[in-house]
Amino acid sequence: MARRPIIIYKENLLLHYGLFNDAIIQSIDITAIKPKQKSVAFNDEVGMLSVLEEIDSYNVILRLKNKHIMTGLHGFTETF
Repeated sequence: MARRPIIIYKENLLLHYGLFNDAIIQSIDITAIKPKQKSVAFNDEVGMLSVLEEIDSYNVILRLKNKHIMTGLHGFTETF
């Protein structure tokens, strides 16, 4: 899978996942950044930026203090 751009701009982390999802996270809201683990249980507290969860992988785990909004295709939003 090709690399996805992650942009660090001033005090924000901008995550892009093609046309599907974008998220802006303030750096003060990040409590931990960890490399991929072998297995993570996804639930209300743990999710993926990818809408293709079953066939797409992840490589970084971000722990956040607050909920954020992902903006997707056609302006759909989801809180994570």
